[in-house]
Amino acid sequence: MGIIEDKLAQLKHQGFCEIERWEILTKFPGRERITDSIWSNLKEEYEERFGVGDRLMVLKCDETTTPQKYVLFNKGRASVIG
Repeated sequence: MGIIEDKLAQLKHQGFCEIERWEILTKFPGRERITDSIWSNLKEEYEERFGVGDRLMVLKCDETTTPQKYVLFNKGRASVIG
């Protein structure tokens, strides 16, 4: 398994995972930006491996135009505090 596959497994079992920009781009050689189509591809891969039904959300960890880190989480396992 590769880095992304391990991250998706962690997402399934823990409900969240941190993923670095470079980790995503290694799965998509030749790409320089993380586009909506890349996120769709990752979601499809997740659903193929673990089944449909999990509502995934992506949080950017900085406000730059090219965030270096993201947190993916399963909205079904999250709760609001406060």
